[in-house]
Amino acid sequence: MVMQTLSYGYDVTSVSSQAEVVSGPQPRRGPPQATGDSHPSCARGGQSKTTGTQEKKSIKIMHWNAHGIKTRKLELGVVLTENKIDVCAIQETHLKEEERFWIRGHKDFRQDRINRKNEGIIILVNTNTLTAVESFISRPDGETVDQDTECLGIEVILPSNNLHVYNIYSPPDKDFQFESQVKQDNFIVVGDFNSHSPSWGYKDLDSKGE
Repeated sequence: MVMQTLSYGYDVTSVSSQAEVVSGPQPRRGPPQATGDSHPSCARGGQSKTTGTQEKKSIKIMHWNAHGIKTRKLELGVVLTENKIDVCAIQETHLKEEERFWIRGHKDFRQDRINRKNEGIIILVNTNTLTAVESFISRPDGETVDQDTECLGIEVILPSNNLHVYNIYSPPDKDFQFESQVKQDNFIVVGDFNSHSPSWGYKDLDSKGE
């Protein structure tokens, strides 16, 4: 299984309350006890103070071209658990609409390719660490993909500035379309673009790579 992962960092402000001691006249102490202990002294005028601290957290995102996912469910579950993956974007799922697919502890956002064989994309979100909603799908009518490029987007709910994750698959024999599908400022795009360029290791440059 060949996969690629990346991490997205974000800040979380945690709020805590602390007792703030206000100086003032100290209460009179009682006489020592028989054991030699004395009553503890108490400061006067204790007040509550709220403070905020910044904590850095991250989301671990994986993407993988599966070339068929049905028979690799157990292997995928192990990889997600061992690598502590929060969001997994998969291309070429090869799933049909009537076929059920799920991974325990994950919410799936899925787009099956109806009018082409052996395609389809899915995003799995770890429900123990994240909350997400679907934000974009390139099959609005439920029957055909309106563009050659398959695109599925989710919005990850964060304390501030939610993150949009897009899963892209562009077939080798189709043009690549992307700009019209992404309208948010804070986003990450992963996928299989089937594009060639020396910038990422190919010897040739094709129109999609350019």
